[in-house]
Amino acid sequence: MWYDYLSVPQWQDALKTRILSAIPEIFQRASFTLVYLEDVTPDIIHRLRHGHSVEERVSGITGICNAKWFSRVWTTMEFVRSSGLRVMIQGYLIQDGVEDVFFSELYQSWDRAVREVGDIHVLEAKIAKIGENKVPWNLGYPDRARKIRKEGKRIDFGLAFALLSRRGCRSSRDFYYALLGLVGSDLTAPPTGDPDEGCLKIQKACLAAGDLSPLLMTPRQGPGSDSFMVKRQGYYDAATFDLGGRTQDPLYPVQFSPSSGRPILTLARIGQVSHLQRAPHLGDHVKNLWKHIYHVIHVTGPDVEQFATSLGVRMFQMDQTAIDSILSDDTRRERLGKLLADWYDFGTFGPEQPPQEWAAEIGNLMYILRRPSWDSSGVLPQIHHVYALGGTVHGDMRFQGCLFGATCSSCHKMFIYRAAVYTRRSEAYGAIAYRIPGLCYSRDTTLPEGVGLLIKDAKIVGRLLWATPACECAPTIEKVSISLDTFNLQEK
Repeated sequence: MWYDYLSVPQWQDALKTRILSAIPEIFQRASFTLVYLEDVTPDIIHRLRHGHSVEERVSGITGICNAKWFSRVWTTMEFVRSSGLRVMIQGYLIQDGVEDVFFSELYQSWDRAVREVGDIHVLEAKIAKIGENKVPWNLGYPDRARKIRKEGKRIDFGLAFALLSRRGCRSSRDFYYALLGLVGSDLTAPPTGDPDEGCLKIQKACLAAGDLSPLLMTPRQGPGSDSFMVKRQGYYDAATFDLGGRTQDPLYPVQFSPSSGRPILTLARIGQVSHLQRAPHLGDHVKNLWKHIYHVIHVTGPDVEQFATSLGVRMFQMDQTAIDSILSDDTRRERLGKLLADWYDFGTFGPEQPPQEWAAEIGNLMYILRRPSWDSSGVLPQIHHVYALGGTVHGDMRFQGCLFGATCSSCHKMFIYRAAVYTRRSEAYGAIAYRIPGLCYSRDTTLPEGVGLLIKDAKIVGRLLWATPACECAPTIEKVSISLDTFNLQEK
């Protein structure tokens, strides 16, 4: 039997330290862990499962998400490491058949509510009242981290950090013990001394093990770090890292400078940033689509293939197969080509003055504003993704989303990409865009051969997630030395 406050004597530091380092193994080897949600009532469960309206079901969702159990670093780490789980709610009622603390039911009910309301931002603000209440993504998906561990894989530093950094604990040292319990680093105990130095040491250990997520995390400083959206993240630091689990490893290992200790990366050069614009953020869908179209066509011209791939894949994360299907439809391709040529010849509208019908027709032709007629999945159109998770991973919470142009050093053509830029645009101008060969995370957040970095003066100033190759030129491979950042700890 294990009970945190009795099993870890806070008044004996030496003994406490030995016990803290053993906690992950204790929970992993235990027959089961009993999760006690003392503030979740049977009525909350009934509303989640049997509510007659969106409002009633969402009140059940938030009733569970608001449970105090989710707020602690240690309970989260213990949940991830536990081999078996049982759940008990108020009244000491064991919940038969619940082995994931209701996560699967929460996701299913929340997805249903999103479809019924039709706009996740309206659902969050008007019905769930995010900020006052927690919603499923505010919990950080610890069940997905648990699945990674149960598959025998390492949890990446970025995922673990985002999962724990906004939860409560007594000290930064306790935080790092819990962090190491998730990432499974070769370090057996967190470094002593300055927390930032400890953070850097753990990062380097993870980089050496092939985990490049520290390079893709939003740094502590920079514009928008105290925005209202950052403050309402709940227990999940999505603004720092929300890419999910790693699905493909990087092709090249990280090396370290023998003199400075800095990481040395092997990267594929995309080109120098010579055109940088703020990406559209929320608001009217057609107007924001037009802003994307405006910037893309100024780079691609009326070339139908380049335009469709740039807008569809690199701006809206569509599959290349979907774009190929659109272009293989002669009627659709011809109409799209005529619209592009007409605007390129006669268009006088600026980025803030959308030709509504023209922009809407392009959005429909490319299945950005609506789903194909044969798609019965019930999933919202692709434009919703860009202003939800797709926007989050491109820095929308800190107003970091940008569209940039970079010129290929081989064919000398400029191509346009989306990025999260951590600094002011004037500071990022002239940075070099690189691709990280091989590396990929969740299909919901990244594209194969689309993950990369913006680097200027050895500093990472932005990240790329959908920057797939835009030309057939052979990649130029370079060795690049970079400095590492530290990150926000336990920001509530």
